[in-house]
Amino acid sequence: MQNKKKLVKQEKGAISTLVLFTVLVFLAILMGSYLITTTLLKSQLKSNMRIAQIYGEDVDNVDEIYNEKINASWNEIKKVNAPKIKGTGLTPVKIDANGNITVTTEEDTTWYNYENQQWANAKSADGSLWVWIPRYAYKITYEPSNDHSQAGTIDVKFLIGTTDNYEEANTETGSKAAKRATEKNVGEAGTPVDTTTDYYVHPAFTNESSIQFANGGWDKELTGIWVAKFEAGYVGNYNVPTSAKDSNVSYTSTDDVTNYYGKVTTSTKMKYPTFQANKASYNNINVSDAFTLCRHLTDEGNQYGLTSTVDSHLMKNSEWGAVTYLAWSKYGQNKKQIRINNVSANGTNTVYAVTGYGAATDDEGENKNLNLSDLLNGSAQGNWHSDAGKKASTTGNITGIYDMSGGSWERTASFVDNGNTNLVNNAKSLLEEAKTTITSENKANANTGHSTKYVTIYPNDENTSTNNSNTASQSNFAKNTKIFGDAIRETTGSKAGSNSSGWNTNAWNSDYSRFAGYTTPVFLRGGIYDFNSKVGNFAFHCTTSKANTGDGFRAVLIP
Repeated sequence: MQNKKKLVKQEKGAISTLVLFTVLVFLAILMGSYLITTTLLKSQLKSNMRIAQIYGEDVDNVDEIYNEKINASWNEIKKVNAPKIKGTGLTPVKIDANGNITVTTEEDTTWYNYENQQWANAKSADGSLWVWIPRYAYKITYEPSNDHSQAGTIDVKFLIGTTDNYEEANTETGSKAAKRATEKNVGEAGTPVDTTTDYYVHPAFTNESSIQFANGGWDKELTGIWVAKFEAGYVGNYNVPTSAKDSNVSYTSTDDVTNYYGKVTTSTKMKYPTFQANKASYNNINVSDAFTLCRHLTDEGNQYGLTSTVDSHLMKNSEWGAVTYLAWSKYGQNKKQIRINNVSANGTNTVYAVTGYGAATDDEGENKNLNLSDLLNGSAQGNWHSDAGKKASTTGNITGIYDMSGGSWERTASFVDNGNTNLVNNAKSLLEEAKTTITSENKANANTGHSTKYVTIYPNDENTSTNNSNTASQSNFAKNTKIFGDAIRETTGSKAGSNSSGWNTNAWNSDYSRFAGYTTPVFLRGGIYDFNSKVGNFAFHCTTSKANTGDGFRAVLIP
């Protein structure tokens, strides 16, 4: 019996020791957790303070701000919004100096570095290449002061997420927030945006639904946009393969047109373009069809592998301007003119311009008519990965955007709503998008339509009783006092219309400048292969919008 009591006593002692040990361990865990939590809270507080400093907000609001920052993918190390890839169908790629393309991941720290003029590239399933243009604000300094005809300086500040804030303070004002346009109607009286006095968020990245998309904005705030690396090209080489896939939409042109794929009729399905180097430029298509085709790149079963969450559309003047300003800044060629793509093919199968080429030297403007097969297989001098070809990109290296100087003129979804029959006949899809009711020729100052996120309408100041192409161009340019960010008003001298000789080079770098109006109401950008020194990414022209061999187009993706 005594032994039994002794055993029970020993067991109770052992249990008490175990309980005590467990309690001590539990307390230790609690203490450790407390210390870890305290450390994390202190660290979070510091992070919150940092975020508050960046965003210019109260510390009490940092949770919401922090979530916005994470969702926007601001890269704290590279000081730029990370390219938006997830859910788009695009694949991150790197391109070496010889033009070899390799797939990478979003986590690859060497994928992009805008400080070193290395822009992010991505590939769609068909092989088309796309380049990321991150959200930014900019400020222009004219040299000499107030002379818009002389190329000035464009200073760019990358913005954090979808905010208007940048990290380093403006030394003049102490502010870390850029301004933006707030006026509703570009044609009304008021003070125009002055980008020489403050940093302004580039309108291509802003939600302008409350001001009728006056400057070419979107219907939500954007962290960046994907722009086609090359202007649109026909699929295939010299002999067109069956891989040129039909879209879901037909041509509308009633003109007698033959393009690279053959005879065009209103019952012919348009084939999807590709955005790659060494391709015949996608010409002989009117602006209405180019607009429609670009809107259908994300259709179900599309060859690009793009998802329905991506928006595709014909490039607008605002988006052309966004690329041009970044290219002119220290993040691009840094105040150096993009070299001309001055090659053309021998005209076989209606082909003229070919994508991704560059002239041998900066001052070589004369057109080179080369063999089509050599151009399409990339063996001709000046292909995109040659030293000459790289100078024809926005960065001066292989990561930039090509064909913005020379190649084909590129139509944009931007026009003067003047009622000319060329709009009605050749820009029908743009008019439908803008909900314009113009059906008669030359209805003075009609402007019945309005800009949308897909099209931008410019002011019309034409007098149909006395007008001609030259005076219409000049009067419409003079009326254009508000629209900014498009590399037109801000980067052009006072006379942006044709003079008596039919030429005018008042845009920066003496690029060609002729505003839209009268019989040519739709904008063209960049120049063409045989325009010599008049081409450049600041160049603009206008077109009847009919299908022809000299005009092409480019697409933009909104992720």
